[in-house]
Amino acid sequence: MRSFAVACCVAAVCVVVANACGPDGFAFADSATVSLRLSRVVLGFVVGAALSVAGAALQALLRNP
Repeated sequence: MRSFAVACCVAAVCVVVANACGPDGFAFADSATVSLRLSRVVLGFVVGAALSVAGAALQALLRNP
């Protein structure tokens, strides 16, 4: 099950990188658009990580395997 989760995370990162990059590699078309999108993507990853840590801590606290 963990290998599937890791594969999904790797695929998601690959999709984000592919969408962030333009056809010329890392030459971005509009830096304002990219900075807004990139900040939201990073914020999404941070919030997701925080929620997963909070859920794991809650399960450990309540002894729910």
